[in-house]
Amino acid sequence: MGKPTILVFGSINVDLMMPVSSLPRSGETVLTEEIRKIPGGKGANQAMAAQRAGVKTRFAGSVGQDSHADTALSLLKEQEIDLSLVTVSERSTGCAVVLIDRHGENMISVASGANLDIRADQIGDDTLENSDVLLLQQEVCIEENVCLASRARQRGVKVIYNFAPATMVSTALFAQIDYLIVNEIEASVAVGQDQYADPVDIAELIAREYGVAVVITLGAQGALVATKKSLFCLPAPPVEAIDTTGAGDTFCGYFAAEVAKGRNAIEASLEIAIRAASIACTRSGAQPGIPHSHEVF
Repeated sequence: MGKPTILVFGSINVDLMMPVSSLPRSGETVLTEEIRKIPGGKGANQAMAAQRAGVKTRFAGSVGQDSHADTALSLLKEQEIDLSLVTVSERSTGCAVVLIDRHGENMISVASGANLDIRADQIGDDTLENSDVLLLQQEVCIEENVCLASRARQRGVKVIYNFAPATMVSTALFAQIDYLIVNEIEASVAVGQDQYADPVDIAELIAREYGVAVVITLGAQGALVATKKSLFCLPAPPVEAIDTTGAGDTFCGYFAAEVAKGRNAIEASLEIAIRAASIACTRSGAQPGIPHSHEVF
């Protein structure tokens, strides 16, 4: 067998980051002294995390023909991620405005742009067959995700689906995936029932109904996992957070890397992903803040 490989299919953006004293309320204007332009996008962030976790990673996405494209791809190129599946769109490169308060909490708005043109047929069957894990998120067309997930499952590829940002989808999606990663808010949207406010109830419901391993991230409290046969929670190490923007993506990339390596104990994969995400919270910027493997293991 060759070395493990991850295929990430998803969004790529430029993040316009603004540190603010507090997040604005409705109708409020909050001034800040500076703006930073850095690479981002959930798909690109997760690809970066998987590569830094020590697993060869391919990224499939789309950028525009504008100056933002160079910024969006810059750190991925530096990290030597395979970008041969990235296409060029007539739309502008995706762009996110990220406001971060002094406690590290954020508020984000994203203009999808070229991410709307990502298609499952960018991925050939041979690429899927040579991948150990397919990692997906929801900043691209959901139908394309479902199509690619189905093709991957038919070829024995493990499918990890990050249900972020949260949006209603057909529950048929769950039949095409092996792992579902959500935070507490996304979990409620996934089941579409407000009465499941307890993350444990939500995780157990999805695991029982669809046979999917459900991972719910709990921020500073760590994360929990539910399968048909077990339920457990692991705490996060205490850290002083300065920017939580890329923590969830770091978690997903590191978790996918451990699955690709063939780690059988999901508890061990969860522990490593939590540790990596906690480190990311102590650094500024989504991609710049993702730790390297030697900082985590």
